[in-house]
Amino acid sequence: MPTNNDSLTKIFLNIGRILAMEGEGKNHFRIIAYQNASRTLQGMTEDIADLVKDEKITGVSGIGAAISEKIVEFLNTGHVKAYEEYLKEYPESFLQVFSIPHIGPKTAKVLFEKFKVRNLNDLEKVLNSGKLEEYERFGEKSVTKIREAIVRLKKESNRLPLITVFPTVYKLVTHLRKYPDCKHIIYAGSVRRFEDTIGDVDLLATSDSPELIIEHFITYPGTTKVVAQGPTKASIIIDGKLGVDLRVVEPNSYGAALQYFTGSKEHNIRLRNIAKSLDLKLNEYGVFEGTKNIASKTEEDVYKSLGLHYVPPELGRNQGEVAEAAEHAFPSMIQVKDLQPKKNANKLKLTEIPYNYWENYPALISEISNAHKMKKVPLFIIKDIIPPSGTWQIVAREQKPFALDLSHIKKMDEWKKEILAGFMRRNRITPNMVIVVR
Repeated sequence: MPTNNDSLTKIFLNIGRILAMEGEGKNHFRIIAYQNASRTLQGMTEDIADLVKDEKITGVSGIGAAISEKIVEFLNTGHVKAYEEYLKEYPESFLQVFSIPHIGPKTAKVLFEKFKVRNLNDLEKVLNSGKLEEYERFGEKSVTKIREAIVRLKKESNRLPLITVFPTVYKLVTHLRKYPDCKHIIYAGSVRRFEDTIGDVDLLATSDSPELIIEHFITYPGTTKVVAQGPTKASIIIDGKLGVDLRVVEPNSYGAALQYFTGSKEHNIRLRNIAKSLDLKLNEYGVFEGTKNIASKTEEDVYKSLGLHYVPPELGRNQGEVAEAAEHAFPSMIQVKDLQPKKNANKLKLTEIPYNYWENYPALISEISNAHKMKKVPLFIIKDIIPPSGTWQIVAREQKPFALDLSHIKKMDEWKKEILAGFMRRNRITPNMVIVVR
């Protein structure tokens, strides 16, 4: 069953979408208000009902008086009247089209008004009819991208978008991290690789009392089902839909386990083949020469023992990174502090960008460009990152200069893979968009 935060996140997100369709100019500030509220709620670790009960809601950044009234209305009645009125015109089945990349408010409005699309099935019928290509707003390339996006969406129907899952996972990890017996806790698998969608979540931890960590894990308040439980690992379902596996490993094998459970299946097969060619054995416990464990404490040690440079987790997808790691080290990762402008050179620091900057890309690019010029970084790439609770981090991999015009926003799938980098963040990341500044 959805939590209060989940339900309100969806309501405010959809109201913002509807307002954007009806006219961004006249609704600009209202759109921003609903988008900010949606993001704030999505990133909250506390139940919004508790904040209302304790009369602390007015102090939450991103939630103003009008939004607060609607939150209280929902908690009291289970509904938001304004949203119910919007749904009389725009059914929720139609609002699902926003989950498809390449469909924004203007495109959605055309689909709704001109082509009478009311759900994803209607959209497919219109696509198959060939009518979209005849309309001036849609070219063959746009229609092809939308059609491919629907195919991907169906293919990944059993997977969940990382953008919607990560706040939930972040809350769980925060819950475990606060436990006294938990020494380390970190994401692994597709979450750590920052795949666009995930099947389930893998977590790794170290502790002197693994049984206590496992017990703390399976009793997490959001748990709807305990699938399996053992002395060092367990599996649960949280929020009724998301599977999470936790493994508690020995500190001495933490690095090997982290590498093993982070790299994609294909990436790890490549590493095991390299180990075999060196008469070594690689598994989640370490790299073995006979019965001697020669590398296991850190991921760097594991790669080094195989004659490879360290591969950042975001790149462990078997897309040429293993061959690259055999030849040279990957460029250093640029962090937020590296992108700061020099003192007094720019009044706005990157870490102080307010929420509404993320709705105004030209201004955002201008500010980041100034910070970028001060550091004279050859090129950095930033995914569209929305910080719902104020603490966030951008990490982009430095690249060699490319002879390209990189001063504007581009869709990720339009860039060659060697240009794109791994990304890290604390809260939320939006797929398919990159801001690139040269």
